[in-house]
Amino acid sequence: KPNNNKSLVFNQIKIKNSSDEPKIFSFFLSVRPYNPEGLSPIDEIVYLTSNSLIIDGHLSAIFDQKPDNIVCLKFEDGDVSEHFNNWEMILQAKCKNHLASAFAEYRLSLDPNEEKVISCKLLPNTTSKLLRFLQKQLPKSKKTKLLKETAILQSIKYENEKENYLEYWDKALNPLCKISIPDKKLEKCFQQNLIHLQNFIGKNNIYPGSFTYKDLWTKDSATAVLALNRIGAFDL
Repeated sequence: KPNNNKSLVFNQIKIKNSSDEPKIFSFFLSVRPYNPEGLSPIDEIVYLTSNSLIIDGHLSAIFDQKPDNIVCLKFEDGDVSEHFNNWEMILQAKCKNHLASAFAEYRLSLDPNEEKVISCKLLPNTTSKLLRFLQKQLPKSKKTKLLKETAILQSIKYENEKENYLEYWDKALNPLCKISIPDKKLEKCFQQNLIHLQNFIGKNNIYPGSFTYKDLWTKDSATAVLALNRIGAFDL
């Protein structure tokens, strides 16, 4: 959680031209109505000039760099990948089939060994809806507040948050067991698994299963408890 107490998912992509020739190409970020469990309905996607996406009335994605093209689609338009490099600036889509999608396009030119970064921030769908029932347009006061909020979130730097994140996990892992072996990659994997294991611990439950069936994974919860005991996480 950054300083404004909003939970954010940071995504940073580094693209490097490792060839000996300049490269000109497009890079795409897609929004599709799916999650790891399967279909995840999306009724409406709207792009705002503040480089953000409103999905089903919630501020959901913020681009740190302005896209060169945005296309929002209904289910009957087909998959977003079918329209890469074809369609331009469709800033809104409302889908009666609840399967809206979208893509943001970045047109890049990289010299040999040049690297560029594209990043965005995603907001979990826990914020209140921007529009009330039957409301068609945002009031001016709400629009101003939304633009201010978006600017604040865009100002949060990935590297700073990553440093804070690593510092937090260093403290959290300090009481637990450590391994020191010549294979540093394997050692790092072990540390990442300790973090991964702790991410499934809620206030009152352990959630090793899917997003929705959190209380039915008794066998997996028992395995997680056993693993926590073995790494010295008795309090957890």
